[in-house]
Order: sequence, then C-alpha cells, then structure tokens
Amino acid sequence: MEKGTYGVLLTPFDAKGNVDLDLFRNELNHCLDTDLTGLMISGSTGEFPYLSTQENKSLLREAMTTAGGQKELIAGISGARESEVLENIFSAEEFGYTLAMACPPYYFPQDDTSVYDFYCFVSESLPNSMNLILYNIPFCAPAVSVDNFIRLIEKPNIVGIKDSSGDMLYFEKLVAISNTERPDFSVFTGQDTTILPAVATGGSGLISSGAWMLDDVIQHLLKFLHKGQFDEARKLQHWITDLMLHVNQIPFPENYRALAACLGTDCGIPQRKLSSLRGEHYAEWTEITRRKLDLVPTIVD
Repeated sequence: MEKGTYGVLLTPFDAKGNVDLDLFRNELNHCLDTDLTGLMISGSTGEFPYLSTQENKSLLREAMTTAGGQKELIAGISGARESEVLENIFSAEEFGYTLAMACPPYYFPQDDTSVYDFYCFVSESLPNSMNLILYNIPFCAPAVSVDNFIRLIEKPNIVGIKDSSGDMLYFEKLVAISNTERPDFSVFTGQDTTILPAVATGGSGLISSGAWMLDDVIQHLLKFLHKGQFDEARKLQHWITDLMLHVNQIPFPENYRALAACLGTDCGIPQRKLSSLRGEHYAEWTEITRRKLDLVPTIVD
C-alpha cells in the first residue's frame, strides 16, 4: 500500500434518503483534480451503517468507473453482520478493488478475542487479489488493541491500519511495532489534527475526508516536513487544527458535509435530518468557517 493521503468520500443523499450517484460522481471528479494518493469509498464519513449492500455496491461501481486507474481505491466493506461484510467483499472483487477496509463489529460490546476472530474471518474471506486495512475507531467500534495488532500483522494480506483514535502514544506504538516486525506495513492516522506528528514519527500518511477538502494545505505541510521546514509545517498544522476545532461543533460525520459545502462542493444532504444543519446557528457556523478558511497561512514553496 502506498504512503500518502487518501480522501474519504462522503455519500450524497437526496431528499428521499436515496444515494445520489450524480453528486457522488461530481465529488469523485473533484478529487481527481487533487494530489491525493487514493480514495476511500463507504467509510465512516461515507455513512456506511446507513447503506444497504446494494447501495454500497453502486458506490463501489461508480468509484471504479470514474476514478479507477487514476487513484488507488479502497473499498469500504464494513457491515453489522458477517454476511453483509461478505457481500461487500464480493462487490469489491467484482469491480477489481485490491484494497479493502473494515472496522470491528460495532454497537454491541466486543472483547479482544472477538475483534481478533472477526479480522481473521475477514482475512480468510478475501480473494487472493485483495488486501485488508484494519480500522481503529474506538468512539464507534471496539478498539484494535496493541496485542491484537501484533498478532494481526502476521497475516500477509493485512497490509495497513487507519487509526482514528487521535491517541499519539497508541499510534507511535503501532509504528514502532510495524517497523520492527513488518516494515512493509502501513500505519495511517485518520485525524486531520494529527497529520504532522503522525508522519513525523514515521506514520504512512492520512486517510480522512479532510485529506481531499484541504488537499493543497496538507500537501504543502508534508512538503515542508520532508524538507525539514518545521516552522512552516507547524503553522499549517495549527491552522488545520483550529479550523477542525470549529468544524467539529457540528456532529461527525455531518461536519465534513458542511465543510465541503463551505468549500464549494455539493455532497448532497444528510440521510438523517440533523437540527444542527438548520437555522441561525448553522448560518453563523458557516460564516465563521468561511472566515477561518480565508485565514490560511501564506504558502511559499
């Protein structure tokens, strides 16, 4: 799996709660004009829990048709039931995906053994042409413990992990372990606010919706870091962090849909109607967001 930045696509919905493939295609085309390494389909920001397996299939098909061969694509295969995960794997295989990501079973509590057994099931169910990316998102699903990580990276078709915990001590442990035990393994942060420390400590990059929305700033941040221009990199990270602290006043994942709208990309409406995206509060939030976007530090290569 290549290092770099991967943009997580939002799933646009229409007024009836159906997937809007026209808007999804527009979103994909926008991302093709960025310096992203790849794209993630049907991740958390893509609201996979709201998608039927047929809707997920339609998104995977459209992404491969529009962006296949231009960006590295990651298929979201998460599901509430193992049968749903299998259906998503079959869809990803049908359209030629070579990378897939799944979070641990969610909603009901799971112990470490259950999480490990689940990932063993997924690993064994993948076709030979496909590799798996683990997903640590402890505010939505059971965590991938360090002990489980050590055991799971022994499986050759598990090639990476996205860590959305924001816990840098945990993240650095994963990097150190993989550097020793599996140097080809990729460790990505899923938090825009930690891209600088994550890459500075040896991480592989970023997988998030912010990666495509803030592509120019993030690419410059990484260039400054790799050139040893740490003050310039820190300025951009501080700007991203300040922006996201404000953006996160709207609940995840709709905060990213609202940010995309401020940046001029229509990603449809939420599948669920959220009061935080209506009325005077939202208008004030939008105005503040636009002012913050105008305050991006001057970038000089």
